Amino acid sequence: MFGYFLQSAELKNKNTYFYFIFDDDHGAVGYLKLNTADAQSENTFKDALEIERIYIRHAFQNQGLGEILYNLAKTKATLLGKKQVWLGVWEYNQTAITFYQHYGFEFAGSRTVHLGDAPQIDLLMVKHL
Repeated sequence: MFGYFLQSAELKNKNTYFYFIFDDDHGAVGYLKLNTADAQSENTFKDALEIERIYIRHAFQNQGLGEILYNLAKTKATLLGKKQVWLGVWEYNQTAITFYQHYGFEFAGSRTVHLGDAPQIDLLMVKHL
């Protein structure tokens, strides 16, 4: 899932957007990865922007940084003329599910993803703008 060649290709894709939050003392403490068009991990949602990743380092969670990144994603979707924002979240990540439901995301299906040889279920969630 991570590696030099994969991340290099992601950074070069004109339909993928990365945003980072830096702390003067700790460097990068969080980031956001967005996808549109052919960069999306699913083609289920039309006129959509995918939030592929919102990560906040554990020591910096519960400080409003996830909200900042989510609002940035919503703003980017609006600027790009997208009608909806969607994402996949691991079915057992209740903290993330609750976070997204708080912002009006609704369940829209599921998918199986493989981490190594282990399959897991991601719940697909969507918010109409």
